[in-house]
Amino acid sequence: DSSFDSAYVISDVKILREVLNDAKLNARHPNEALELPRSGPHGIIWSTGQEWLEQRRFTLRHLRDFG
Repeated sequence: DSSFDSAYVISDVKILREVLNDAKLNARHPNEALELPRSGPHGIIWSTGQEWLEQRRFTLRHLRDFG
């Protein structure tokens, strides 16, 4: 699959937390084949950066309210 350049395995919990909380490492690699039919990378699954963060907060807040 051309959307994956490298894969990394992290087995240290401290480093894993660091990586998962680093905003610079949360971006998704652009995939034009998936963006064309949807007019861009939108939605909770395909968004990235600030848009993803806002959608995540919105979704978690409303799921908590839902039950």
